Amino acid sequence: MRKDRVVSEVLGEDQALTPSEVCNKQFRRATVGGYVAAEVDAYLARVADVLETLINQSRALKERCEEQKARIEEFHEMELTLRSALT
Repeated sequence: MRKDRVVSEVLGEDQALTPSEVCNKQFRRATVGGYVAAEVDAYLARVADVLETLINQSRALKERCEEQKARIEEFHEMELTLRSALT
């Protein structure tokens, strides 16, 4: 089953949504017309999968960004050390 990763951590609190909420959304039945329930369910499952993938990608990118910031800081410290050694 999908992990309930919340979109709010990516988009903000006003956009709170989880893949499980998408999958478990229940729609009222129309007396006339309406949609084929199986198609709606299949589409919601697909949307939830895409949503989960995007959340995972966002988390991975945030982690990578933090790692890169740490490396930049290390290089900055090395630069300062080298500059001070040269002077």
